[in-house]
Amino acid sequence: MSIERREHKRLAAHWRVAIQMPSTNEFLQGKTMDVSTSGACVLFDKNIPVGTSCLLYLEVPLPEKQTKKAISVNCKVMNTTLVGNISQFRVGFKFVSMDAATDALIKSKVG
Repeated sequence: MSIERREHKRLAAHWRVAIQMPSTNEFLQGKTMDVSTSGACVLFDKNIPVGTSCLLYLEVPLPEKQTKKAISVNCKVMNTTLVGNISQFRVGFKFVSMDAATDALIKSKVG
């Protein structure tokens, strides 16, 4: 049995995301595996180097009329792992800064 060491509760979520790579301006699209108030775990087809700072765009589902809200968060890549059975990279992002409305929305989703 493993002991959970995470500081923040995580929500299993499959939200669409995109980032713009700072070095090339290339946009990469992915899907979240989980989200917390301090970060997110995202699957991408390409690797993103640890230490990369970027803007993460998330499409958050809202309960009203099945709509979604696009938000953006400044973040930093903390870890990355190749998931061999699906040939994608699992990338751990730490949220660095966001506005108050974005923070409130994420907190309302995570609980």
